[in-house]
Amino acid sequence: MLAHAGFSERGQIAFAVLATSAALTVAVADPESFRAALRVPIVLIILAIAALTALSAAWTIGDPADALRWGCVVAGYTAMAISGFSAAKRNGAEGVAELIVLLAVVAAAIGLIAAAVQEQPYAERIGGAWRPGGPFEYPPALGALQLAALPVALRGMVGGGRAVGWSAVVVVIAATVALISSRAVLALGALILLGALAAPRSTLRVGRPLALAAVGFTVAAACAGDALAGSYAEPYVATDDLPRLAGLSALVVFAPLLWKAIRGRFGERGALRPGARTAACLLVAVPLVASIAAAASTPDSGTGVEPDAGVTHGRVELWGDAGSTAAGGPFEGTGALTFFVAAVEAGNSPDSVFAHDFVLEQWVELGYPGLLLGIALVATAIASILRARRSPAGWLIGVGAGVFGVAMLIDWPWHVPAAGAVFALLLGGLAAANRIAPESAPSGPPRDRTVIVGSRIEV
Repeated sequence: MLAHAGFSERGQIAFAVLATSAALTVAVADPESFRAALRVPIVLIILAIAALTALSAAWTIGDPADALRWGCVVAGYTAMAISGFSAAKRNGAEGVAELIVLLAVVAAAIGLIAAAVQEQPYAERIGGAWRPGGPFEYPPALGALQLAALPVALRGMVGGGRAVGWSAVVVVIAATVALISSRAVLALGALILLGALAAPRSTLRVGRPLALAAVGFTVAAACAGDALAGSYAEPYVATDDLPRLAGLSALVVFAPLLWKAIRGRFGERGALRPGARTAACLLVAVPLVASIAAAASTPDSGTGVEPDAGVTHGRVELWGDAGSTAAGGPFEGTGALTFFVAAVEAGNSPDSVFAHDFVLEQWVELGYPGLLLGIALVATAIASILRARRSPAGWLIGVGAGVFGVAMLIDWPWHVPAAGAVFALLLGGLAAANRIAPESAPSGPPRDRTVIVGSRIEV
């Protein structure tokens, strides 16, 4: 993640070497998991994409070295899926989820500091505001990682002993997501919070009152972060960094104290203590209203003229270019990493070197075999997420896999090796969790069963 997220040529080679080393470590330390992972559909599909990507060097219209190198990167994704499978098998979905949280907090801290001091490449000025990118150097990829960590952080925050520490993690995640200000990231974050409210028992393992308090606290933290560091920044104008740094630091330090006061109004199982309803409502509602008002009053525009790409940011036109290029191209495609060149040669004029849709890009570059493999990867990922929806893994890592899956269909995290690695790790962990979990979990609380064994009656 620190080598430009593996986006450069040298970074891609480094990523491929490190990921392969991880898989070899699994093969030596946990050979049973390694062999089992090689029979998992999602692992086999990614491996097939890697092989086809490398083979495309034989017919690419670009540089064959690019196709071979990118094939090694996708093979590295295979290695990360194997590593995720082994990690989940040995430590459960919780182990994988906590690793994702650790990565998210480190990446968010780098991005938040960079956004506060308005420093590239770990933050970027987009649409008039500085947005954190962290070690990914790309805000939407950082946002996907934050949302992947949010479910387990929310569950930890409403828990018992370490609730205050987990609330600090939620504050960091919420502030980062708010400052990224991507419509897609914000919408997916809202869906996660709504899911926690809709099914608090199965997601957060608490009642709805405490879940509502947790969601209100999270939204307040996000709005506060936006108010402190998300205002319009004049182009080429340096401003004082200290107020933004001090404000974000104070938010991370003092907001958990507020959550401690809120959580203290609820019992161990999440029920409101007698006579604590009014205090709990005020502790949640007052900061929430104040932070929303502060964020709304923050200037989002200035004297500079900022480009506006519309609601879809030009993606519909880009997808149209990709579809027409693929339909008129050769059966085997034009070779890995050649989308832009192929689109231009087909008479289109894309404004990005990537198609912002994994499946369409596979179709252009790897032809109809790539299209089938792309559809297979997406379909298998969806099936794995749906299968895990009733198990703990569904909330802890399935949500994150879903976030990255959506991002792959509207953006290009597949081309940021560090982001693709997280996606593969989650898919591998989900595959292992689905094998460990029973085929179906009961929808309600367990019922007592009376069994007659010889002359004894067992309940």
